[in-house]
Amino acid sequence: MFNILTRAFANLTGLNLNTIPHQNSPQSGNFYPSEDDVAVVRQDLLCFLPLELVDEILDYAEYWPRIFDCRRALIDIPGGRSCCYLVTQPVPGDSEPGENTGPVRHRSIREVKFQICSRDQGWGGENEHRGTYDGSWTWFETVILPPPAQFGHPSWYRDLLDGWPRLPPNVLQMLFGQDGQDRRWHIQSNVTASRKLREHTVTWTIDEENYGDQRYDQFKGRINCGHEVVRSLEAGDRLIIVARALFPGWVNHVDSASVEIFYFMR
Repeated sequence: MFNILTRAFANLTGLNLNTIPHQNSPQSGNFYPSEDDVAVVRQDLLCFLPLELVDEILDYAEYWPRIFDCRRALIDIPGGRSCCYLVTQPVPGDSEPGENTGPVRHRSIREVKFQICSRDQGWGGENEHRGTYDGSWTWFETVILPPPAQFGHPSWYRDLLDGWPRLPPNVLQMLFGQDGQDRRWHIQSNVTASRKLREHTVTWTIDEENYGDQRYDQFKGRINCGHEVVRSLEAGDRLIIVARALFPGWVNHVDSASVEIFYFMR
């Protein structure tokens, strides 16, 4: 989308595309602009267009920086257990005047994308549910982890960042139920009774109308409510991918997972 807009604009203005960072070809992989890339393109467009229109163009073209975290580690989560599989970097906030001797930069979260490769134990469940997502009791959810100062800099916070997957039950309950509300968001369930590893990509945006039947499940948390996460993330927050299995005999086999958090910068 960004390439189409910039080329059309270049035809009208004579803008030199060689000076603008652009999307790589499929052979060279995906291109994700850095904050400096966005600043360069923004400054070039400001030579021809007003500020408000430039920001709208960049936002509409989804020319967004991102933070990216991934983990590849084979972990089995048996029934009745939870595992904090991946913790992201903190969400960036607005820069302060003079920070890094650069201009003030305002950042707004636009999209969160999860990629998870996993399977269940490969047997069990109701016959009619096998090979579908119905009746699946192994799944993934996310919770928002506020900055450590909000909890008084506890030792478990450092353990979590160091990769310790098991947290005390009281800590998990605190994270799952912040502000008196259930703060668990269902990401993806495994296919029921399948031994085949599958990779699922789940994308959450800020727009509520992009989601289907929104509901709360006492076991799996808030379903089809990903827009709440995108809207709720604040500077310093992190996301945790929690892998879960509910009943005895069920096992969540996790191969890998990643999180991308895209944000608009102006």
